[in-house]
Amino acid sequence: MASKPLLIIAVVVAAILLAGLVDNLSNLGKAYGNVSIAGVNVSGMDKSHMKSALEECFGNALDGKSVKLYANQQSYDTANDEAARLEAEALAEQVAVEDATQYYGAHVYDAQMLGAHVDIDAAIDSALAKGRSDGGLPGRLSLFLNAVEIPVSVSFDEGLLDNAARELEEIGASPRTDATIAVSEGFASPVEGKSGSTISRSWFAGRLSDAFLQGDETVDVIAEYVEDPSRTSYEQAEEAAKNVNNAIGAGAKFEYGESTWNAKPGDVGEWIKAETVEGTNGYEIALSVDPDKAMPKIVTSVDAVLHTDDVTITFSKTDDGVMLETSGDAGLPNAAEAVEKFDDLLFGRDGRAWKDEVNREPVTVSITSSDAPETLSFAQAVELGLIGVVGEYTTEFSDAEGTENRNHNIKLVSDILDNSIVTANGGIWDFNDRSGDTNEAAGFAAAGSIVNGEYVDSIGGGICQVATTIFNAVFEAGLDVVDRSNHTLFIASYPIGRDAAVSYPELDFAWKNALPSDLLLKLSYTNSSVTAQIYGVATGYSVTSETGEWQEGAKYRTDFEVDDSLSEGMYYTKSMGTDGSQISVTRHVFDKSGKEIKTDTYYSVYAAKNEIVVIGPGTDTSKLGRQNQDSGTQGSVGYWG
Repeated sequence: MASKPLLIIAVVVAAILLAGLVDNLSNLGKAYGNVSIAGVNVSGMDKSHMKSALEECFGNALDGKSVKLYANQQSYDTANDEAARLEAEALAEQVAVEDATQYYGAHVYDAQMLGAHVDIDAAIDSALAKGRSDGGLPGRLSLFLNAVEIPVSVSFDEGLLDNAARELEEIGASPRTDATIAVSEGFASPVEGKSGSTISRSWFAGRLSDAFLQGDETVDVIAEYVEDPSRTSYEQAEEAAKNVNNAIGAGAKFEYGESTWNAKPGDVGEWIKAETVEGTNGYEIALSVDPDKAMPKIVTSVDAVLHTDDVTITFSKTDDGVMLETSGDAGLPNAAEAVEKFDDLLFGRDGRAWKDEVNREPVTVSITSSDAPETLSFAQAVELGLIGVVGEYTTEFSDAEGTENRNHNIKLVSDILDNSIVTANGGIWDFNDRSGDTNEAAGFAAAGSIVNGEYVDSIGGGICQVATTIFNAVFEAGLDVVDRSNHTLFIASYPIGRDAAVSYPELDFAWKNALPSDLLLKLSYTNSSVTAQIYGVATGYSVTSETGEWQEGAKYRTDFEVDDSLSEGMYYTKSMGTDGSQISVTRHVFDKSGKEIKTDTYYSVYAAKNEIVVIGPGTDTSKLGRQNQDSGTQGSVGYWG
């Protein structure tokens, strides 16, 4: 017979279990008592009731909220010192891109720009877990005695958050370099990695969450950085270098019909791509053949590339995108297939890279041929090697605070001009005809331009960046320029003597397609660059150029403007002064046989631009700027975008 103490214990345990069962049943799907979320008592509420209560409190909590992000303390100090901030905004568009980072102020983001929302669901899940998966029975007992407060947090779109962090890192971080390889003259060597700095994405999300949940409409956030070590080791780089040398040590042989090209290790080495990738046991160095570098070189060297005298193409725009029609009976080399074969022979599972020693026989790749389809898409034509880039160029621009309108205009006009078709045998591509009037009705905004030798805001400011980028792509393609004017003032961000100014309708840029096939102009952009690419059948052209010596022009002087809102002694530079100058650039174009077929010289004459310093009333200007100098002859009208 059980003893009385044991019987009492059994009864107590049974009572506790029964109480726990009743408690669980009565609170099934509900938060236990003494649980609150960000000040909202959710005790006894189920999920739907909690959601309704929290949405009432936090559904519009981020409306009107924004954060000002600074890359470092210097950016913050500049933005919050009035004179420095005014100068930064004034000069942001007037300096070379590589110098612009010192003028960067705040990057302003609202909740929508970061995909931000108060994460109510996560808070509800946390509330329901209290006394269950979070704490269990001891946690449930603790709730009888102690209230629990669960905070809410803000969640972000990971891609948008990452982009914001990258913008700051471009200014304030030192980039990490992974250990990798360098290939020179056909021989691969290991390269040591180096630690850099980065913004911890978890810290960034937490800091921005706190900022958005503060009561202020706008909160300043200064980026903090942590060490960002190399993801690969020098030993891995040594192994990768050994594998590359094993793979390309004997070179390669490419065959196309009756033509053969014996590629040396130095030729093949230029195509090797080493990338850091995440593998099963951490980061690895992945080796491959870069098709963008290998394809054109291979097919050109075995004379497999289609030239303008082999086949002609016509572009057209359809609902399915850009399409091509071909004429001519030339065979089409399967260039992509050839590079894929070559890559597999070197770096595939049984490739030469993984052998124990350098192979003494070259890799042999046969390039197959097929008839060019009469109709095919742009993407198919590029993949088959029927068309390629005959000229391209990229220019960069500042995305500092205050340049938003200018960058909007750059992107808008790029979208308008993208996929421009330039017809064969004399077709003209004209900037103003293609863009139309870049006015407010067309969606363009007021941004920095140069008019009468001064920086002013005008509708469409920024479009000259796109004209300059296209001009340089045309320049590199060896195509004929019909109409081009330089800017009144020299702009350091552009190639010397190779800028192009436009302003509807009087100032234009135009070029001609004298080839027997159509050309297609494609434009793309990032937050800080724009790229022009001209696609067509290979011309076989090569281009060289030389830049002449700078010739001196008029000297600039300093002018002062009084701003009553500034205090005495305060000043800032509104517009930098530049002496006048002139320069020439000569271009030589050669055909595929190496014969020079044209020589063009482009002249640029830049006017002096006076420095403008804004001062507070009564400020002594005797030691400011360049005084009492002959300004010489100033340019009359100019435009800058």
